[in-house]
Parts: sequence; C-alpha cells; structure tokens
Amino acid sequence: MPSRAVPLLVLAGFSLLTLAVFRPTLSEVAHTAPAFHGFVADALLLMWATSHVSRAFFADPLHLFEAGIYHPARHTLAFGDHMIGQALVGLPVWLATKNPVLEYNVLALASYALGASAMFLYARETIGGVAAGLAAGLVFAFTPFRFHSPLWLQVLFTPFMPLALLFWLRFLRTLAAADWALWVVCWVAHSLMGMYLALYFGVTMTILALYALVAAPRRRERRLRLGVLLAPVATLCLLAPTLWPYLALRASQGHVREVGLDTHLSFFLPGPGTLSGRLAGLEGYAQFGPGLVIVLLGVLGAVAGWQRQRVEGSARHFLWQVHALGLGVTLCLILLPIRVQLAVPGLDMVRNTDRAFFVSLLFIAAFVGEAVAWLTTRVHAPRLRMAVAVGLLAALVVDMGTPPRERKRLPLGREIPPAYGWLHDLPPDQVVYEQVNGAEAMALAMYFAIFHQKRLVDGYSGFTSPGAGYLTQELYHFPEPAALRLLDRIGVGHVLSHFATQETADAAVARLAPSLAVAARFGTDVVFAVRGPAPAPVVADLARPLPRQDWRLAASSGNETLPALRDGDRVTAWRGAAVPGDSPPWLVVDLGGLHPISGVRCVPRRADAPGVYLAEVDLSADAATWTPTGARFVPDSLATLLDHPADLAYYEARFPTRPARYVRLRNPALAFWGGPWEIAELDVLEDGDGSR
Repeated sequence: MPSRAVPLLVLAGFSLLTLAVFRPTLSEVAHTAPAFHGFVADALLLMWATSHVSRAFFADPLHLFEAGIYHPARHTLAFGDHMIGQALVGLPVWLATKNPVLEYNVLALASYALGASAMFLYARETIGGVAAGLAAGLVFAFTPFRFHSPLWLQVLFTPFMPLALLFWLRFLRTLAAADWALWVVCWVAHSLMGMYLALYFGVTMTILALYALVAAPRRRERRLRLGVLLAPVATLCLLAPTLWPYLALRASQGHVREVGLDTHLSFFLPGPGTLSGRLAGLEGYAQFGPGLVIVLLGVLGAVAGWQRQRVEGSARHFLWQVHALGLGVTLCLILLPIRVQLAVPGLDMVRNTDRAFFVSLLFIAAFVGEAVAWLTTRVHAPRLRMAVAVGLLAALVVDMGTPPRERKRLPLGREIPPAYGWLHDLPPDQVVYEQVNGAEAMALAMYFAIFHQKRLVDGYSGFTSPGAGYLTQELYHFPEPAALRLLDRIGVGHVLSHFATQETADAAVARLAPSLAVAARFGTDVVFAVRGPAPAPVVADLARPLPRQDWRLAASSGNETLPALRDGDRVTAWRGAAVPGDSPPWLVVDLGGLHPISGVRCVPRRADAPGVYLAEVDLSADAATWTPTGARFVPDSLATLLDHPADLAYYEARFPTRPARYVRLRNPALAFWGGPWEIAELDVLEDGDGSR
C-alpha cells in the first residue's frame, strides 16, 4: 500500500470510530447541543463566539473582538475564549449552512478523528510502526476526559498539538527552514483554539524548546539554537493581535481571577464507561481519568522507552526525555494549587487546572505507543505480531469509556420565537436589553443574537467586568425609573421582556411609564421602545460630607472592623456578611443629632464588589420608625466604571433632602446576587457647597 494512502485510511478509520462511539443522527447534529445535567450555557457561549468570528471575518475583520455582548464595554470577545481557530476550521460549514449548531457539532466530532489522526502521524514517525500510531491516536483522542468535555470546544479541538511537537522534533533533526516554519504554524494554529490551550501548551512547548538547547543531539549547532530561540518569539508575534485584547482588558479592568477550581485526585481514577472502572466498582463516581489499560501500558511504555533509548543512542534518549519532561510539566500544572497559579502572570487568567490534562494526553499517548511498539516487536511471527497488535488495540477500545448522551434541542428557522425576527429587522446599530436572569437564560439570549445580530447589554462568559455586573444588577429593576435612566444613558433603544403569562404581560403593558412604549408584542413576549429617560428626583445641587468624629456605628456583623469606615484608608474595609434567617445585613450610623441629609457616599474596597451598589438607604429621626429613600447607589462616573474600574472613586445615593439622625444601609438583595459587601469609606452627605 502506498505510504501516502495510510494517513487517509487512518483518518477514515478514526472517523468511522467517532461515528460508532457517538452514534449521531443528522437531526441531533443539526438541532441539538451537548448538555450536562441540563446545563448547556457553555456550549451556547462557544457557539455564539464561533458564529460571531465567522461572520466578522467578512463583515469587520479589523474589529474582531468588538462583539455584541456587554454593551457598551469594548473587546468583549476577550471576556471568554475567542474561538478564532475553530471558526477558521468550521468556516466552510458556516458559509454553506449558517447553522451555528451544525458548525459546533461538526467541529466537536471532527476533533476526535482529526486529533487521533494527528497523534497517529506523530507516533508513527517518532516511535515507529502503524500499531504504535493507532494506539497513540486512540489514547490521545478517545478517553473519558475528552468524552465528557463536549461543552468546552475551546479545549477539545487539539489536532495541531501533536503536529507542532512533530515538526519541532523534525527541525531538531533536519534543521530545515520548512520544518521550523511548520512547527511555528502548528503552534500558532493550536494556540488560536483557546486561551487554556495557548497557555498550558505554550508553557510546556517553551520548556521543551529550551531543554533542547542543552540536551538535543545537535544542540551545539548555531542554526538549532537560533531556531529554538526564535520560534517562541515568532509565535508570540503572530498571536499578538489575538493576545492584545486580553492584555488590554486586563489592564483596564484592574484585576484578574481570584478564585478557581483545583483538580481533585478522583480525576486520575478510571472514567465513566471504562471496563476497568466498572470492574473496580467506580461507576457513578465523578472521575474522568483514563482506563487502567492506558495507565498500565503508559507505565510499560515509559520503562520500555527508557531501555530502548539505551540501545538506540542519543536521538532516542532525547525523545524519551521529551515525553517524560512534557508529562511531568503538565502534571505539575494540573496538581499545582489554583491559588499558586493565580499568582503567576498569564496563568492567573485560568480557572480549571485540570484542563492541562489535554496536553498531558499527548505524552501519555506517546508512552502507550512505545509500549505497543515494544510488545509487538517481542513477537517475530508476522501473523502472531498482527494478533498481538489487534489485541492491544481492542483492549484500548474496550477500556476507553463511553460518552454522555445528554443533549438539548435548540430552536432553528421557524422555531425561533418571532420576537427575535422582529429585532432582526431593526437597524443594525440598535442595542437591545433582554430581560433574562441566570446563566442558562443569558446564554440562550446570546444564541438568539446569532440570528437577530443586535448588540446586547447582558451576556454570559467566563469573565464579567465590574461595569457589566453593575449594569446587569441595576437593570434587573426594569422598569423602575432608575433603570430607565440607565438604559437611556447607555443608548439602549429596545427592551425585550418575557412574561410568564398573558395576564402578567397585560398588566405590564397597562401600567407603562411615560418613557416607554410597546413596539411589538408576540403573546407573552413584549418589545418595549425606550423613548427617553424617566424623570429624576430633585436633589440638592451641592452636597458635603458631615464630620465623622462623633458618629456611633453598629452593624449586623463585622463590628470589629467598623472603624475602617472612617479611617481615611481605602485598603481597610468593613465587611458585612449574611445573617441567619431572612434578615438582610445592615449598617446603622448615629449622627448624634438631626441633620438635613441628602445622600450617602460609599468608597468600595474594590470596584467589582456588588454589595456596595445593591444597598438600600433608610432614614430615621429616632431609630424606631424608618423611611426608605428609594435611592440607588450610582458610580461617580459610569464611563470610569466601564473602562477603568480600578480608578472608580465612589458610589453615591442621592435623594431629596430630609432631616434625620440615623442612617441605615440594608442589603436584602445580597443573598440573591452573592458577592461581598465591603465598604472602605462611608460618608453621609448634607446640603452644602463643597467637600470636607
């Protein structure tokens, strides 16, 4: 058989295996998305991102990251994985069908066949033998961890990773410019698939490349040293247009992730559907590790590879070191506590350490390939050797696990609610606020935005800026006057509301504010047109903070930190916590006497702490009868909150002047929205003509 036909036959074989494992129907591929316990939001987010990039390639390629969520924030595609690589690969499907569900599912299925085929090419060339290549391809692509990651296409599509490693090893051997260029191209292509893969594989590939400077057989040659040093630089330069929005976002928002998920040790136990998992009685546990057949063959391959390199010389010795070092680096990244990673620039953008296992699989698969190659060479009779190879491959298939079957049907064509068709006919510059709550509903709104193509105020992503969080929580009170004023301020022309019943929709339409009008109605879906801001309450033009030295402070919790509210230090803060029962946390200021109060000003310890602007202000003359002011806290500058939240000075609630001795801040919404209630500095404002 011609050697050029072997990769095509292998690709066809792995494609058939993919179809046999997942058994997709045409209806499923075109109309359903993978789900996990009913949760489909992550798949919808990535579907939206891939479709946005596919469309932006032709409509506005120079503003690729100006996506249509979290208006009016910029670079919002960088709030999650950009999916540029997947959009490039799936572009033919998108252009032919304009079906985002089909594009997503085709890419997900292709990731298995293409990943296995790429790993086959790597193992066949570096280890030797078709059986070794097939075994490595199976282990790399068909494992429980990948089977249970269909919602996360940004880490599932990995065929360029083994190709990058293959061309790197070729370059170290040949020092050919073509191999160097292919190494860089595959490294870049792999990094375009997602930030997790770019970071984890980038760290591993860079360490391996630097190791080649001291351990590669031809390490003393100037061409090798120059190529190895230039490759990471060239990769960074080529990726710079896609990395810059993330760096700009990080610089403008003033913070990165502070929490994440550590890897659990159960991650290394045999995953669902593996024969070894069933035999060990582990069915039903939350583990996604490879089957014991893979583990045993991997250990055997590491030992066999070590013995083989002692016989075959320096090139084989270096290959074994590459596989061992690569596996060691990635396992360290997996097991490194998330709080340690969050302290490392670059890695502080990740949340799940276990996703480095997608890189670990490359080196585990290589060791399994070594084991199969060693076992088959122990047998000299051709037919018996073939039987051994087939038996080993069959053992891998039996113990590779089974994918989950849960899927969720998505509306397409005429199934899409007519309200979104109406939005589609609006001018392209229109901004829409869709009244939804929760990750799943927000992600579904983004899915429908693929079709109506209007910018949204809300969104769902891996990162939410302080400004986006503020808008979401304040607009939740629509159609209250403060929410209407905020909508007008950020340029929202229409609001789409979904009511539970016809009666609630009728009631909402019957009591419309003067600044709203019904633009369209489709049963319980109502589109409101925003015709201007709601009237604002009359407040004093100028206000000044009252002296704070005679205050007496009390709170539902955190009384030991109350002095921080008036110590002049933005670093120290009072922190309110939820109290048992239904009572919301509270803070009371006794001013010592009656004063004409016109506002309250809170300096947050950090801009993304929602507890500050969720608070409500009540006033009292005797601490027995309280009068709600109805005022909401607003930032001193909305533009600053949106673009540079670290520079935000304060949040302030202003209301018509009234006499009071006691000022109470309550936070009944904190339990619903979550997050800390931290105040660094507190001021009570009275009518005046200057600051303190």
